[in-house]
Amino acid sequence: MQCDGFSGAQKAFCLRHSPGAVTRAFRTYQDLRSSCDWFTRPAVQREKHTSSSRWATTAMHERGVLSNTPNLTEIEDLLPSQNISSCKVAIAEDEYWQIHRLGPFNTVGGYDWIEVNLDDVLETTAETHVHVGASYMAPVDAAGAAIEHPPLHVHHMHFTESFQSYTDALGAQGQESYYYQTSGHSHADDFTFHIHGDSACSEENGGVGCYLLGMPRGYGFRFPAGKELFFNAEINDVRRRGSPVLSWYVEIGAHIFVNSSSMTAVSKLFACGEIGVAPGVPRSPADLRQGLATLPAEDTLVWAGFPMHLAGRFVHFGQGISHAHQAYSKGYWILAATPEQAGFHAKPYSDNLQNEQFVLSRYGLTHEAVKAHILRSLRAARESSRGAAGLTPRVLCTAGGGLEYEPSSDDGSIAGYYDRMPPLSCANDSAVHYAQFDVITMVYFFGPVHPENPPMELPYRMHACIGAYMVDDRSAAGDFSAYMANYRYVNWWHEPEFAYNYWIDNMILDDAGARFFRSRLWLNAHPDQLLYIAVTLLVYALIALLGSCCVVRCLRKCFGSSSKKKTLL
Repeated sequence: MQCDGFSGAQKAFCLRHSPGAVTRAFRTYQDLRSSCDWFTRPAVQREKHTSSSRWATTAMHERGVLSNTPNLTEIEDLLPSQNISSCKVAIAEDEYWQIHRLGPFNTVGGYDWIEVNLDDVLETTAETHVHVGASYMAPVDAAGAAIEHPPLHVHHMHFTESFQSYTDALGAQGQESYYYQTSGHSHADDFTFHIHGDSACSEENGGVGCYLLGMPRGYGFRFPAGKELFFNAEINDVRRRGSPVLSWYVEIGAHIFVNSSSMTAVSKLFACGEIGVAPGVPRSPADLRQGLATLPAEDTLVWAGFPMHLAGRFVHFGQGISHAHQAYSKGYWILAATPEQAGFHAKPYSDNLQNEQFVLSRYGLTHEAVKAHILRSLRAARESSRGAAGLTPRVLCTAGGGLEYEPSSDDGSIAGYYDRMPPLSCANDSAVHYAQFDVITMVYFFGPVHPENPPMELPYRMHACIGAYMVDDRSAAGDFSAYMANYRYVNWWHEPEFAYNYWIDNMILDDAGARFFRSRLWLNAHPDQLLYIAVTLLVYALIALLGSCCVVRCLRKCFGSSSKKKTLL
């Protein structure tokens, strides 16, 4: 990771995410944790939202959580046999790590599903506010050593601002097996810190040390006093079914600064393009609700523009906070440009259906040809917009794929390619200041990376999300009235008019987009898609009606003629 061309906050964040700094921060955390004076009690005695559940197979999990008629009989409650241990490690008078460890879990492979929920992971009683400068979330053994992937795959681990649970959703009236939440927000992804299957790094880039998400000293997410943060996770034992018993725990830690006036409040952007339909592949209601892409067995393209709802400055992109399933991701680009400036209003890109991935083979294109087109278009956009207000059209960051080959082992792990965090390369001027409604565009390049060794059968369910840290102008000036620890943007189409801020709960460009789309609860579908469905159903109804009328007329004519003949005889 090259940080020499950066300055200020951008350089500090770049250095913090360098492999050496990742390893040092992880060792520091381990040293601090070794001084823990653990307080242990039965897990069932903790707060009401603590839960620990298991589905033995992926099929059981899907029947339980991805169906509108969930099966409530295949869940194993693990909590009665588990303990939770907690400790607080003081660093200074107003600085400490709060750490929890839940377990044990005893698994034998077969891609089972473990879900864990905790509430009040910060346990703060600060008088005014706190900043959280780092988090650690990982499966660990009894001694606290982080467990790699394989054998354990972290589907997700989230620090969230509202309680989320598939298990509780199964019994929640009207939730249709979606995440149950204590807040009024009906979307699950309001997480501030997150770990996914591709969050661990390759060994040379920090390995499981990347499970510790941290910022440079002096930066953190700001929360009001007593703010309750929740933890939700799903983990899979991906070894062969019937492997030796693996005993492990879930560990959660937060680096907390109390009432600090010297901290800079950072926000996290997590932006996803939900242009997810693979041609000819239907999407389930769960796919639609969760914004999952469905990938065909060939190279495709997804792009989406996101307008920023507040003015501010980017201080870090991507590394550690972006997310995709790397077996079908060939990288992504982050652009300081609109989709039009990036060349996506030109043919054949402009012919692309609104919610369908762009399939390269239809047009004789390759990913490299698309990249060349984007660079030409950005160059032309810079010339035409020279001296104009707004972001200078250019590439901010690029990332390749993130896979690492692991051989089979005696513990039952299967040889193959496993997800890792893809290294990111950003331009020296990527720490741009953006005005309100300035647009960044993400471009994801999809396709099977190792088609001879696919980890999952197609069609594969996929996320396409980029991450960034930023400091908004109002917070930087001490005004926190509009501050949010996380921005959650999604785009159901390509254009910025259809980008949605889940946390504020509205379209970002209200005047342009909201007149078309007032509610995100309609299957997460674009209005044109709903209109298409409605028109299609109407056409089918008219055809059926005309068909039935023709049949009735034919029958009347036939039987009417027969009756007349009988009368004449």
